[in-house]
Amino acid sequence: WDGASIRSDALAEARRRLGNDCTCDAAQLASLQRAVLDEIEPRPGPGRTRLGPYWGFILPSGSPDDERLYVTRLEALARCGWQAFLRKSLGLEPMPDALGALPALSPLLHGNAVHGVLERIVSETLPERRRDLAEALEAGPVEVAWPDERTLETWVQEEAARAAAEEGIRSGAFIRALAARVRGDVERARSLAWPDGDAARVFGVELQGTVLISRDEGAPRPLHFRVDAVDAGPGGVQLTDYKTGNPISLAKTPKTRAKHFAAAMERGESLQAAAYVQGALQLTGIERASGRFLFLGASTPETSRHFEVAGEDADLAAAFQLAASTALDAFAAGVRPPRLTEVGKDAEPRSCQYCEVSEACSRGDSGARARLRDWLAHRAEDPPKPGAEDAYYRLYTLGRTGRADR
Repeated sequence: WDGASIRSDALAEARRRLGNDCTCDAAQLASLQRAVLDEIEPRPGPGRTRLGPYWGFILPSGSPDDERLYVTRLEALARCGWQAFLRKSLGLEPMPDALGALPALSPLLHGNAVHGVLERIVSETLPERRRDLAEALEAGPVEVAWPDERTLETWVQEEAARAAAEEGIRSGAFIRALAARVRGDVERARSLAWPDGDAARVFGVELQGTVLISRDEGAPRPLHFRVDAVDAGPGGVQLTDYKTGNPISLAKTPKTRAKHFAAAMERGESLQAAAYVQGALQLTGIERASGRFLFLGASTPETSRHFEVAGEDADLAAAFQLAASTALDAFAAGVRPPRLTEVGKDAEPRSCQYCEVSEACSRGDSGARARLRDWLAHRAEDPPKPGAEDAYYRLYTLGRTGRADR
């Protein structure tokens, strides 16, 4: 049966009975409504193996060079393009919790306070503020001593109060609770980043840097980053990103943890450390460098606190360049795929369970998940031509099948 024809007759009859003076064409309106319905819930046929405008296709942004694009933006795009679009581009906030009237020790609040203390330990010693990685490396390292107990406690309390105030929280009890958690993470940073316990040779903190990403055609594209701390380590320049969240891997053996780390990089989800080291090595006069994540959370086992990318690791460097260039292509093409299903599986990713903007997504719609799965299977057999659909497919399958490679 012709749904559009029946709908057109129904619309015309309703307008006659209601005396509606609308001048729009009933057949055209019915056709448009039928097209929308077919897009939302396609009938069996070719519609099941194509994706329409509701699947994360937005207007192309042009060249990523047109804006200051950071590596963390690409990581968010690789994890879930639709979530990144909702949060980063549209600025959507999570739905308010009706039971969340009292302030909470959120991960963001906690992380800001920890970073504030670690930055202050160094910035109080540096003779002048260093903002750029190249500038800091040229100026040379400065020996930074660990502060005494009284000074450190003062800074912890002040940074906890500052971070809380930025969220509109003034409660003294809340600030003391936050400071207690922050102090533990700061002490763990001392054991990891101050090898002698009392002093470290530091180039700077919260430094801006740039890494050039290779491309098949044209000049390399710049990607920006902010590095938490840059030290003079035994293996050359050491660039560190402090983390207060969950570690990349909790595997028992170093080999398995390294494998999990490499897989996360290949998926485009843990690119910062590699961006740091590649950006440093692209500077004149820097021959040896390493980038690392240091996880400071109290519940993190000692074996899972440290993940490093060495400058001489060609495989990780290649994985970083491929992941970054793939995400940059998708960003420029205007594709923001909702990651509704795992590649090759009929199951949604675990991250969907705690997505803060899932109300604005098709998550939980079995029909949408099946359609995406069918499209991926079809495209695996018939890869799309270069363009938005090709960028979409390569980003979605990045690090998950061999088909993402160029």
